[in-house]
Amino acid sequence: MTSFIDHTAAYATRLRSLEEIDLHPLRALMSRAVNEGVTPGLSLWVGVDEGAIDETGRPLLTERSFVEGRLERRELSAMVSDESLFDLASLTKPLAGGRWFAHLVEKGILDPNQPIGEVVKCEDQTLDQTPIKSLLNHSSGLPAHRPYHRGFTHARLNGAPPSRFKSRVRRMIRATNNEYIPGEKSVYSDLGYLLLEEICERLSGDTLLEFWESRSLETLHFTPLSEISSETIEGSAEAQGQYVPTELCSWRKRLLRGEVHDDNAWLMGGVCAHAGLFGHAQAVGIEAAHWLRAISGDPLLKSPSPEVAQWMTDYRQRAPLKGSFVAGWDTPSPGYSSAGSSFSRHTIGHLGFTGTSLWIDIERRVIVTLLTNRVYADRSRQESIKGIRWLRPAIHDELWRLLKG
Repeated sequence: MTSFIDHTAAYATRLRSLEEIDLHPLRALMSRAVNEGVTPGLSLWVGVDEGAIDETGRPLLTERSFVEGRLERRELSAMVSDESLFDLASLTKPLAGGRWFAHLVEKGILDPNQPIGEVVKCEDQTLDQTPIKSLLNHSSGLPAHRPYHRGFTHARLNGAPPSRFKSRVRRMIRATNNEYIPGEKSVYSDLGYLLLEEICERLSGDTLLEFWESRSLETLHFTPLSEISSETIEGSAEAQGQYVPTELCSWRKRLLRGEVHDDNAWLMGGVCAHAGLFGHAQAVGIEAAHWLRAISGDPLLKSPSPEVAQWMTDYRQRAPLKGSFVAGWDTPSPGYSSAGSSFSRHTIGHLGFTGTSLWIDIERRVIVTLLTNRVYADRSRQESIKGIRWLRPAIHDELWRLLKG
């Protein structure tokens, strides 16, 4: 039987040899997304990891990138490029929040089975007794979402510091009653990752931003609102050519560019475990390659340890009742999935509300990043809401058709 290593080499060879005529169906899908108003622009990156590293210790990948459209839906707007920086939205969860969790587990600072209440005291006794790891597979019992920003918009817009609101939101989460029995099922929850962030902060003595900056990853970054303003972004020609705008926000009264789209993350200063990262498609793929190497037992300098990475992505970490989340990562849902129909069973990934996605086929060592700004200029556009649902699986299936020849 042909091994997966042989398959991986074949995928890499095929990716390198693709000619423009082979790519017509893929480019047609990307063009259709722009023409039908799904998104003004998109950036697609695919990488095959054959196991080598460069002189700096970075993973060497056979890779190709494809872009389509403009930063905004107007003729004079700049074209999307490989260097365009997208708001990654909930890709922040595995890439930043989950990575911080993995680091603290590796160091023996955090015990995944420790009850939440031993670190952060909550009013709901069942949440107090729930293991920390349940926050990563969304089975803690916490509700999915709360629009915390609505109560504090005026004060925040008038200059009140983000740290004040992060403290208040944390108090409100600690006072939140569970909506179901912990461990009973999986309900995707931003609140769970905000609570995870507080736990990691208390145990480590660092903030998420301090941890992230210690890793020296310039290409994936947060834009703290204490250090950046809309005036800075809008006034810089260089920044305009890099940051892809998201929404014309009705209550911030501006087009968001290089400023976190997520309402609650904005309220709390732009650096949160659930949202806030920015980056280009290749940078997301490189970070994913670190996870792939660790899960495969061949970690790089900035990778999680194999033991922790393998534990986090083990399918036994999924919640019952058809939960698709392992610890920090999603897995393709049975039947119709945004990952399409061709990824192997051993695949992890995540989606982001702004129109981003990342999928890692661990068996075949293939990584696919798809970044869009589909929320431009209004998140409620039906063309975007419906369109992103066909675009993601269609792109992934076409890529696999190309790789398999």
